[in-house]
Amino acid sequence: MTRFNRSVADVVKQTLVGVTLGEYVIGMAGVLLAHAVGTSEITTIVTSSVGWVGILVIVAGTIKINDWNLYSSGLGLVNFVGTVLGRKVHRGAATAVIGLLGSVLAAAGILDAFVDFLTVLGVVFPPIAGIMVAEYFVVRRWRGELEQARRRGAVPESAPDWVPATLLIWLAAALVGRFVEVGLGSINSLVLAFVLYVVAGKLGWVRGVGSHRTAEAVPAGSAV
Repeated sequence: MTRFNRSVADVVKQTLVGVTLGEYVIGMAGVLLAHAVGTSEITTIVTSSVGWVGILVIVAGTIKINDWNLYSSGLGLVNFVGTVLGRKVHRGAATAVIGLLGSVLAAAGILDAFVDFLTVLGVVFPPIAGIMVAEYFVVRRWRGELEQARRRGAVPESAPDWVPATLLIWLAAALVGRFVEVGLGSINSLVLAFVLYVVAGKLGWVRGVGSHRTAEAVPAGSAV
């Protein structure tokens, strides 16, 4: 969503405006329309209020959102394969395969497991943020290299292949968030990952294994 923004300010403005209008204002409008019509069926709400124009908006919006999701998925898969396996995957081919697979899974009824899927995502991704914040602001194992590269308007020339302590912390925090029923799983996993990473950093357990050259330097001022 913010990959090609030119500055940090643009990222902040786009995120704040997008979340404010998209999540709250439009969401509230949907709730009010549902109460006015007396149903939660989106097709009935739209046809009862604005007719075929609303249907056109829904179709266009669905196409746009899924196009966005498909782009992100293809880019993520290519980056994952390139980083973890060291192989280059054609982004067009990867996008086509993901799109076909997603269509097949949708037709097979994968949305029936959507809530469970979101629950898993809610405890798997927060630990990553906790680790990143702990590394950047507290442990600072690689902070110096990042700052030096930033002054050059680039990224660090190399990065470790694996950081075993980080993987173990992520897994432990995700499992705690998933199976411990006290509190909120997402918050539990995020906080636990932060604390464990800080502890591991203080004990000297945060060490990289192997090394590889990173991508070419990113021009100064661009948002990654």
